[in-house]
Amino acid sequence: MTFYKIAFNSDVMIHIYKLLSFGDQLRLAQVDANLRSIFLQYISPICYNKLTVRKLERGYYMVSNGMDTDRSWIQNSSDFEQFQQFYGSTVCDLFAYIPVRMEFFKNLVKLDCYYIYTITQDAMVQLTNNLPNLEELQVYAVEFETEPPNDCIARAIVNELLRFPKLKKLVLNVLICSYEIKFKDFYEIVTQLPLEIIEINFPILFDTDDNELELQQSPLPLMQLETDLPLLRELVVQQIVKSSCTSLQAVVTCVSSIKIIGFEHFDDILGFWFDMFSLNPQLELQLQCDVHDRNRLQYLTQHEKFPRNLRKIQIFGFTVDCSKLRNNFESVWKTISYPLEDYENDHPYRSECNIIMSRNTKLM
Repeated sequence: MTFYKIAFNSDVMIHIYKLLSFGDQLRLAQVDANLRSIFLQYISPICYNKLTVRKLERGYYMVSNGMDTDRSWIQNSSDFEQFQQFYGSTVCDLFAYIPVRMEFFKNLVKLDCYYIYTITQDAMVQLTNNLPNLEELQVYAVEFETEPPNDCIARAIVNELLRFPKLKKLVLNVLICSYEIKFKDFYEIVTQLPLEIIEINFPILFDTDDNELELQQSPLPLMQLETDLPLLRELVVQQIVKSSCTSLQAVVTCVSSIKIIGFEHFDDILGFWFDMFSLNPQLELQLQCDVHDRNRLQYLTQHEKFPRNLRKIQIFGFTVDCSKLRNNFESVWKTISYPLEDYENDHPYRSECNIIMSRNTKLM
């Protein structure tokens, strides 16, 4: 009996497949289309359109399509390589907690990348060279590369990001960030890519070079979304560092959500964000505040530009009447301070926005 007659005999091939290890099964399935079809139909009928990959103890790899019942354990790096080569082109949504061969995942639309310890130009090049269809990119890292000089790194990373022509969501979340990104580089990202959601958690610097963007006329052109950024819906701001001569004026925007991480850095421009909220009825403004910082919360609610027509505000998970908050802060604080320990247990991440201002009917 010839190989091809055997290969087209499903019963025989199923029996042969069952004698092989998972890695050898994947190798055999790549010999021809019929063997691949038998493998997918009878041996491993799992769709990996969505894929999560992790490395476990003793050199094992865990792969999952998001369903608790559809997990596989791969015994070694060689078999994991075969898995990527076999399934990579079918994956559209990847959660990667370990390095993967991006050249096998050219059809990715969404990537959540947790394995990059340091964001470098080389790491970004690996993504841009292999993922032309990417629409959502989330990179969580510990730090940015610190050599060569910071300006060179920031510019190089911006150049790589601009190579994602379909990018709609960008999250660069860095635990340790010791430098700022120039506003003109940030502005280039948000105006040249079709972004709807952007979160970059490091300071944005306005400096004298930004006069090229006519900042005297329009201090925050990134907020003029009706003309420059018609697609952007959500903007997350870590910090804006501005010169003393910069005057910020609220503008009409299409953005529906602005999140400000660490609003203690925003004392001098907090009024600007309140003006933005007042001017744009669709806008939801979210702030991050330490749950034990009573003085910061009072400072926010007693601010001269705090929206007077706002009826409700959500603070640490509690919906509070704004008039009571302004007129009798101490009483409201006592009411919400007792259960804060439970709130902290349910919301352990300090980077979460825990003060929500919205005209949404859920808060009215």
